[in-house]
Amino acid sequence: MTKEYNCISEEINEVIKNLGDYESIRNRLTVKLRNYPSQMEDLEDGVFRHVGDIAQVLYVDCGEHQNVLSSFKVKTEMLKMWGMEASEVFDAALLNTYFLTPPRAYRWEKILMNPNYRGDNFMDLMSTDVLSIEEVGNCISTTKRTNGAVAAFLPGVLPRISALLDADLFLAFTSIHEVMVHAAGIVDPVNLREVLTSTIQECTPAEDFLSDNIYFYDKKEGRVTCLFEG
Repeated sequence: MTKEYNCISEEINEVIKNLGDYESIRNRLTVKLRNYPSQMEDLEDGVFRHVGDIAQVLYVDCGEHQNVLSSFKVKTEMLKMWGMEASEVFDAALLNTYFLTPPRAYRWEKILMNPNYRGDNFMDLMSTDVLSIEEVGNCISTTKRTNGAVAAFLPGVLPRISALLDADLFLAFTSIHEVMVHAAGIVDPVNLREVLTSTIQECTPAEDFLSDNIYFYDKKEGRVTCLFEG
């Protein structure tokens, strides 16, 4: 058994040992996005909430070893064991996810030109020119970029983007790893969906698929809804 495997096993065993203690486990709670229809059966005993065909799923993070993340889904029986409400646990998990993998905007030209590029911190109040109002939109992910589409649901992210663009938003989830965010009024959602469908077919592996729907963020209501659902 390798040293790396021992480290992974020890950390997972430590997590399992402390599963009954919410205070010990809360800093390991994270949220990942999954396609709801395809995961519906698997999520039956899990803790999640969903809008449209996107499920926000609660996980326990077991650490990262050699750039490989290990985690497992939180089950409803664990909430009962903790004596916690799902909404409170989700709030803690989203905040953890924010600090563990902060949101970033990625510019294609910088990705191609600079292998060390780690995105632009649009959440910095001093950063006012890192997002584009143009039709091409903005690629939003996290510092890790793995499972980075969750950035769209992290605290304060969509309100911040909406304020910077001074617009409601259309969201196109090209995979579980990123979301394209567009200022509403600049693009047509029907055309955007056609582009999204084509992009998914050509570029997104089946295991990374999240949604082929377009989502709308209403800055006044502060709410995300799914367009074209059904």
